[in-house]
Amino acid sequence: MLVAVPFLLAQRDVKRLLGYSSVEHVGVIALGLGFGGKLGTYAALLHTLSHGVAKALVFCAAGDAVQRCGSRDVQAIRGLLAAAPWAGTLLLLGILALAGMPPSAIFISELLVIRSGILDHPGVVAGVLAAMVAIFAGLIHQVGRMVYGEPGAVRRGEARGVDTGGARRRPRARDGGGRWLTSPSGSGVCSVGGSR
Repeated sequence: MLVAVPFLLAQRDVKRLLGYSSVEHVGVIALGLGFGGKLGTYAALLHTLSHGVAKALVFCAAGDAVQRCGSRDVQAIRGLLAAAPWAGTLLLLGILALAGMPPSAIFISELLVIRSGILDHPGVVAGVLAAMVAIFAGLIHQVGRMVYGEPGAVRRGEARGVDTGGARRRPRARDGGGRWLTSPSGSGVCSVGGSR
C-alpha cells in the first residue's frame, strides 16, 4: 500500500493513476485479511466488491474523457463537468467513492479494516491512515483539476486523436448516408448502404 503512494501522487497518465489506486486498494484488502478475524475478513470482502464496482465506473468515465480529449494526460483533460456533464459527474462521484468518502461502501470497509487491527497493531494502522490521507488528497487533487475549470481540449461530443497514450484508432469507412461504421470485432471496416 505504501508503494502506491509516491507513484499515485506523481502520476500524469489517468489510467495509470487509476491502476496505482488499485494497488492501494489491494493493500487494504491484504491488511484486512492479514488482521484476520471475522471483522477483518468481512471488511476485506466488502472492500473487494465495492472497489470493483467503483473502479469499473471510474474507468468508463475516464475512458470517455480520454476519447473526448484525445489524451490520457491529466494535465490535458480539463472542464469535464462543462463539456461532458454525465461523464464528469460520474468520474467525480467514482473518485470520491474510491478515495473513501463517507457514506461509500469503501469508506465503511476501510473503517472496518482499521477497526479490526487497531488493538493488536496500532503502529501499522497509523501508517495506513497516513497513507490513506495522502492518497485521498492526491486523488482529489488530480481529478479535481480534470473535472473543474475551463474546458481546454475537451469539446462537447467531440473526440480527437491527439495523444491516446499509444492506443491506435480503428480505421473507419463512411457510407453513402454520412454515417461512420466499423465492424463489431474492430478488425476491419464495413459500409452499409449503397453509394450515391
